[in-house]
Amino acid sequence: MTTDKSITHPITWKQVNDYVSKNELYNLRRSPEQTLKYHKHRDSLKGINVTEFILQKLHWNLDELENLNSIKFKTDDEKTKACFSNSSLYQVTLNDFPYFFEPNVVHLLVWSKIRIPMYKNDETEKHEEVDHIPEVNGTMKNNVETFLEGILTDKYHISKDNYCWFMNYTKLQSIRSISHLHVLIRLEDIKDEHDKNVFVENLMNNFK
Repeated sequence: MTTDKSITHPITWKQVNDYVSKNELYNLRRSPEQTLKYHKHRDSLKGINVTEFILQKLHWNLDELENLNSIKFKTDDEKTKACFSNSSLYQVTLNDFPYFFEPNVVHLLVWSKIRIPMYKNDETEKHEEVDHIPEVNGTMKNNVETFLEGILTDKYHISKDNYCWFMNYTKLQSIRSISHLHVLIRLEDIKDEHDKNVFVENLMNNFK
């Protein structure tokens, strides 16, 4: 198993699905060029940390997030039920530094104000091995799949064969303070770049 943080060839859609289905998320990485851009971006954030940058980008307030996670939804069970239950609790953006997928794959991020309890006893940060995989919270996983199906399949008629999602466990997270899902969509029928951009913009604006 390679532990390099970047790869030189695009990850195929078949590979994407294999890695996600097996939770081998350490195999999903950026290209060397995208990795360099990402590190330069982080280095350029003078005076603010990554959390502050994301909060500014999303126009979210840290006090609200702390209230939701510490007072309103204290337990993992409460968080599991509340996550994605209302469009005011999440926001969708493009990944500015996507992993190295094929050109027809769109890499979205779904940011959640509520911490997503996707894994049980996630202690991956304590282990040297990147392939130490924690147990998945099955109820949370099912809730996410229902949430995405209601938008991508029911509303936009994107078949389940053409999208998948994952959430990195702690060891693989570069931004840990704000929970987020990675949603990958393969656009088979849209070849024109302009049409692709219009479709993605519409999708993000109506992701609810």
